[in-house]
Amino acid sequence: MNKQQTLIKNYRDKLLGLHLVTVAIVSFCELLAYLIFLWRGVYTLSFACDYLWLYVVLPIVLNFGAHIVARKIVKRDTESHEVKNAAVVYATLVTAVLVSVLHREFTVTACAFVFPMILSALFSDRKLLNRSLIVSVLCVVLTLAIRTLEQPIDLEYVITGLALFGFLAVSYLSGSIVIENSELNLFVIENQAMTNTRLRNKIKKDPMTNLYNHKMFFVELEAVIAECETSGKTFCLSMFDIDDFKKINDEHGHDGGDEALLALSKVIRRNCTNSDVPFRYGGEEFAILFKQKTKDEAYAVMEKILREFSSIRFKFIDRPLTFSCGIGVFEPGMTKEEMFDAADDGMYQAKHNGKNQIYMK
Repeated sequence: MNKQQTLIKNYRDKLLGLHLVTVAIVSFCELLAYLIFLWRGVYTLSFACDYLWLYVVLPIVLNFGAHIVARKIVKRDTESHEVKNAAVVYATLVTAVLVSVLHREFTVTACAFVFPMILSALFSDRKLLNRSLIVSVLCVVLTLAIRTLEQPIDLEYVITGLALFGFLAVSYLSGSIVIENSELNLFVIENQAMTNTRLRNKIKKDPMTNLYNHKMFFVELEAVIAECETSGKTFCLSMFDIDDFKKINDEHGHDGGDEALLALSKVIRRNCTNSDVPFRYGGEEFAILFKQKTKDEAYAVMEKILREFSSIRFKFIDRPLTFSCGIGVFEPGMTKEEMFDAADDGMYQAKHNGKNQIYMK
């Protein structure tokens, strides 16, 4: 379980804990009310008492039952976050419905249904918010219908009922605003993350070729050396640059030189695997860090890159372009400077031997 999943789980557990506290308070109040009625002689202590079963036992059983079911659903690894969130909200809806239908008091009903709406908003789930509103409105209508049968309707009753609907509407709209704000914040965060990624890539990569730059070259080289010193493995490093690149720039301008650099970078990316790290070391000079290849495998890749690059026909020049390459092989105890020198010296040896070739000891 990653950090984000752990935070979501803890968040949901806290909300379930809040529901448990609510259920405990409701149960205590129901039991306290029953004891007060017993003390005042309204009811007698009897298991046949309707108030005991309807207002004490039934709410306790249903509320705690809903809580237990919700907690079991939340603990299931197979369920999605949406299902787990819904389980928490539905448990609070059970409590709200029981409070509303059994007591039929407008103030209590309004307070009861605000809870599931708040949770729906906290989960940023508009479907749950809509369902909470529908259930709350149905329960209010039922409460009004029952109260109408129990006592005559007066002006105060009508005003209170309308105020209750208004309170639920305000709660719903507030929840909608919270969800919209959460969605906006998420949008801003995602955009910021994308911006940060682009900035990190800009710092790490060469803007023209989109290969890692000179700075990242030594960072990666040092990291691979440290890893190989620990594991006892080896790796290869190739250094290569385009032959007679200065002449290309002098005769055909920087546009021609840029075209050659871009063409070579495309060939490099096409032939590198996920374990290979290509760089534009600087100017016309490139490097590839072969983390998991033997010297023969690294040589074969560089040979293929040289063959493909030299087969490209450029419009600005009537001859093929080539490069000279040196490959260094890591040996235990070598520093990053020594590893670089091994590949770089090989590159210059390839140039000394006539260019358009790969040199490896």
